[in-house]
Amino acid sequence: MPGALTILHIDDDPDTRFLARELLAEAAAARGEKVDIRWLDAPGVEEALAQHQDLHPDAILLDNLLGSEEGVSLVPRLRRIWSCPVWILTGLSPEAIEERCRLCGVAGIIPKNAILQDGAHLLAFLLGQCRPPKN
Repeated sequence: MPGALTILHIDDDPDTRFLARELLAEAAAARGEKVDIRWLDAPGVEEALAQHQDLHPDAILLDNLLGSEEGVSLVPRLRRIWSCPVWILTGLSPEAIEERCRLCGVAGIIPKNAILQDGAHLLAFLLGQCRPPKN
């Protein structure tokens, strides 16, 4: 029976949201993954809360630069609503924000260029981190 994985992607760039979703779907199809990926997206935290507050994502992908806001500073607010892991997507060097992410309880930092070039990396990471272990 196929599994299901719900991802909430918060990014102010619609092209990035579209490309990440498409690459992830292509990677799943190419690997023959038996997982239904439900992709939720929003251009900002306010929109995510308005559109998806009652849903339960398995993971949140959060852009670190959301207009004038920094994604890392928004993590505590997201954690009050959703208890799932939050990963920061960044075009910066991960080392530049690593300490702040650790202090905010971020599950990890994903370089944007890695997922926008090859969705297989993101798929493998998400499936490995979000799926419950098989018994």
